Amino acid sequence: MCTNADLRTVSYHVDSTPGTYAAPRRTTVRVRSLLLIVAFAGVGALPFLLARAFGVSFAVSAPMVVLLAVIYWAAESDSVLMERGLKGRNGEAVVGEALEDLRWERYIVLHDIPFAGEGNIDHLVSGPNGVYLVEAKLGSYLPVHLKKAKRQAAKLTDELGVLVTPVLCVGLNEGDPYRHGGVQVVGFDALLPWLREQSNPPVEFERLVHFSAGR
Repeated sequence: MCTNADLRTVSYHVDSTPGTYAAPRRTTVRVRSLLLIVAFAGVGALPFLLARAFGVSFAVSAPMVVLLAVIYWAAESDSVLMERGLKGRNGEAVVGEALEDLRWERYIVLHDIPFAGEGNIDHLVSGPNGVYLVEAKLGSYLPVHLKKAKRQAAKLTDELGVLVTPVLCVGLNEGDPYRHGGVQVVGFDALLPWLREQSNPPVEFERLVHFSAGR
């Protein structure tokens, strides 16, 4: 029997904003990038200041130049990580907003669920026609993304006692849905129609509550 406490347990993840899991990491990366840029500027100016004020030769200041190059490389790497994080956040938000429409059709939609040892689950859709783990990658995807979705879905299948289908939501104009590495790959435009067309066993609400309570 469904109680108010059960509903509150599930609603925590229902009301989670897509992409919030990665926000603290993006903040950390942004701060590191700014600090590295400041360090880059400081070390870059130091050899010139030493040469002008104390007549230090370039041979002595050369290690500083090497250090400058290392700092620059680190800053570039962090900038790339931050850009990827922002793209991932945008992808999760766009897919999450689209999945919200399913709530009017007897589906439960959970966003950004922490999963021990696996980072987070972007989206989990549970309805009368099955349970689906949706990983959002609106740009290109890599084999590692397929492996992650398949691995998480297999673990969820064990936890929920019912088949959980891994789905990778990719670009806007991906064409017809297809399977790749045991994962269903679906374009953004085709995601909702594809989910509605499926026919798999649903999960008992009590099991979903138990899973949500353990997050």
